[in-house]
Amino acid sequence: MTWFNYDTILNNKLFYSMSYPTEEDVEIERMKSFSDLGSGWDFGDGEAPSQYVIERAIQTYLCGLNLGYNASVRPETSGGIVIGFFIKDNFVDVTVKENSLFDIRYEKGIGANYNILDDQENITMEEVSLILKSVQQKCFLLEPFTSVNMIPTEDDFPVIAFKSMGMVFPSFPKNALAL
Repeated sequence: MTWFNYDTILNNKLFYSMSYPTEEDVEIERMKSFSDLGSGWDFGDGEAPSQYVIERAIQTYLCGLNLGYNASVRPETSGGIVIGFFIKDNFVDVTVKENSLFDIRYEKGIGANYNILDDQENITMEEVSLILKSVQQKCFLLEPFTSVNMIPTEDDFPVIAFKSMGMVFPSFPKNALAL
């Protein structure tokens, strides 16, 4: 995967048509502000993330946004940045570290009712990207066409009701030219 300069990404109009971050994105501004953290910022512990970690965290954050995740960020006392990605009840924490590697933890569930499905340390950005894509695909899978979600209609055109998304689509649309 090729990384781009942050300014190049923000100035790319095609990028904006594909996703929704803006220069005023709260989480991006929060990550930039982490460089102002002083030594010992967390009750005597803690070092500020380097500019390199901040740039990698912003790139990782934008990657997650493009996959449809919501996210929040926080600094780590070790100088890293944790990005908490989430879709529905799927939570993926990605820790951006100074050594160019990442830690990742994937949990599914809400509150005390959750399972840890993946927990890896010192992985590459390519591996992080694959995990984020895999979780994203699981979140947006459509239900199979079965008798449970097929509803007959008056004109004998079956309609598919996707319960998980609250949508209904005709499975065999009428000929648009016949209207």
